[in-house]
Amino acid sequence: MDSGQVISVNTGRVVKADWAGRIQRTAIEKHPADGAVRVGRLGLDGDEQADLENHGGPEQAIYVYAGKTWTGGRAS
Repeated sequence: MDSGQVISVNTGRVVKADWAGRIQRTAIEKHPADGAVRVGRLGLDGDEQADLENHGGPEQAIYVYAGKTWTGGRAS
């Protein structure tokens, strides 16, 4: 079995931002958390999702990316 190492735990809050020419709510911007982060049934303490219909909840509470495939949110 392969093993891994957690390099960063990132969280973010909902903000209003210009997206596709109009102001919308988004939580796409995530930043490294300071210290330990509690993991609960619905995700990480201090992390929010703006679109709860398509993001978050018990089936999408946390996303994990392999370091070799993570682009930092940029298109690869």
